[in-house]
Amino acid sequence: LLISLGSHAIFAAPRKLWPLLLLGAALWWLYRRQRAQVNAHRCDGCPELGRGVCSGYAIHARAMRAIAADLEARMETTNGIRAR
Repeated sequence: LLISLGSHAIFAAPRKLWPLLLLGAALWWLYRRQRAQVNAHRCDGCPELGRGVCSGYAIHARAMRAIAADLEARMETTNGIRAR
């Protein structure tokens, strides 16, 4: 609904865009506020809390470490230093 109203406002009457922008900003603010509350309590009660990387985040952590290692190897190769 927001996308269709936004496209209509842009093409039909730009003056109608301002209320839509205000509505969109208000919705974005509410979304970010709710998301912050969810993230603040996401790990409450988890038995793995405080033991390093938990099982729910392990795949992402491994991927990020692999990307970091690849980037370091590329930077060392680019700078004329042999990769380890």
